[in-house]
Amino acid sequence: MTTKDGKRSDTYTAYLKPILHRKNLHVIRYAHVQKILLDGMNKASGVIYKRNGELITVNAKEEVIVSAGGIASPQILMLSGIGAAQHLNSVGVSLSRLF
Repeated sequence: MTTKDGKRSDTYTAYLKPILHRKNLHVIRYAHVQKILLDGMNKASGVIYKRNGELITVNAKEEVIVSAGGIASPQILMLSGIGAAQHLNSVGVSLSRLF
């Protein structure tokens, strides 16, 4: 349960709404991340997401933060080729197919 000032609150109200004014934060609604992009050093450099049926690529200037919950975050990592190689191979995900 999320609380703020002793009252029950949702994540948006408690954490996101207070920082929406920041120039380094871009919120895109109704988007579904397809995979995290990795640079040559295997550092996250951006994401590909789908919105209204269109695939859109964005590159991060500083960092990529994965915050999609306990089920979707691991799913996004696995779809991006980040995870146990044996499991990724068993479900047909390989780095050669991602790039």
